[in-house]
Amino acid sequence: MIPVISDPRSSWLESPRWDFVWILNGLWLLPLILLSLAVGQSSFFLWASSGAMLLTLWGGHILSPIVTAWSSAPLRQSMMTHPTKYLWMPLLVLVASVLAAMLGLHWSKTWLPSSIGQHFDFHILLVYTFLVWNTWHFCGQHFGVLSIYRIRAQEFSAQVRRLDRWFCVVQICVLLPIAWYTQSQRLGPLFQYLPVPPSGATLARTVALVSGLLSVAVLVAESQRNTRSWPRLAYLLTIGLQPVLATVSYPLFNMALFTASHWIIALALSGRILTGLSSRAQVRHPRRWWRFHGIMAAFAAASVCMYAVFWHPWLIGEGKYLFTEAFLREPVIAVAHASATLPGALLAGLYFGITFVHFLYDRYVYAFRRPAIREGIAPHLFAPLLDKPRRRRTALSNQRERASAIH
Repeated sequence: MIPVISDPRSSWLESPRWDFVWILNGLWLLPLILLSLAVGQSSFFLWASSGAMLLTLWGGHILSPIVTAWSSAPLRQSMMTHPTKYLWMPLLVLVASVLAAMLGLHWSKTWLPSSIGQHFDFHILLVYTFLVWNTWHFCGQHFGVLSIYRIRAQEFSAQVRRLDRWFCVVQICVLLPIAWYTQSQRLGPLFQYLPVPPSGATLARTVALVSGLLSVAVLVAESQRNTRSWPRLAYLLTIGLQPVLATVSYPLFNMALFTASHWIIALALSGRILTGLSSRAQVRHPRRWWRFHGIMAAFAAASVCMYAVFWHPWLIGEGKYLFTEAFLREPVIAVAHASATLPGALLAGLYFGITFVHFLYDRYVYAFRRPAIREGIAPHLFAPLLDKPRRRRTALSNQRERASAIH
């Protein structure tokens, strides 16, 4: 057991304010977006916030687990010892995605009759793979955050861990796709194999009711434990709200609790780890605090560069860069349909490939049961950015020095 994990300062990862901004972000994103919608769908806030999130968060979040993994000496050594899993497998996934996108230019025209080939188009197969893997990836992040708060609360029960896992699987991998189906959203080409969503609201209400009852049961169980944790309760609530919101407003759900929230959490966790990896043990506030925000700024800059490439009009097929519309439509499906040219196919393959590599590395970095993770990642994730008692003492000393100087 790592000392910094077994002796937490509180049930919060950093502090109520920090966790609220970076981890429990759905609790402030949702009210802000609802307020903007109350003002008007085309309000400046909605346009500016959605565009800014896509521009500054998407690419950085894709790179974050890869950079984090290779920045940790123990994990880097472990990966070099097992190159098949950590080097050749991600490279194979990337190359296979590019080849699939390139082969998709001609497969349905030359290899199979069109009536059959349209169902095995490589572009569409990439989308199917993305839909399934991305949903599991989001489910994994939710389970991971619950595990972080569970460790902070000193709750090591295998039963609670299993409950967290099943709660995330049912909400994100079962109820959420059904909610997408009721709104004819996100499932893309799968709709040609599914019945037409019912026009009535019965199915949507059923999903919302089941999700709500399940969330209430889990929240009550959590609140009755001796190790109950307020941040865990809050995060369980944001998970439970996702299927409910998805049956009401797909853009609202996608921006407030799904896509944007996922990006912010991924960047925040990587930022904490990289801050610890790049800091000497004795470095505390304010250097660690500013270093964390410097890393966030670097990820934002990388995201802008990746946006310029992967959201290029060649790839999206809109004749312009997408901005606000990214949260109001299906960009990934547009990627597959827009890859009818060689440049577009190449970019589409790279888009999917680097996303799949991101999925792999995210799993590598947060597998806390592995010794290399417990040694090289976990201590920096759980270590505080701020040394609060020292900060207070420093502030008090500065006040006394100023008072002495005046007198």
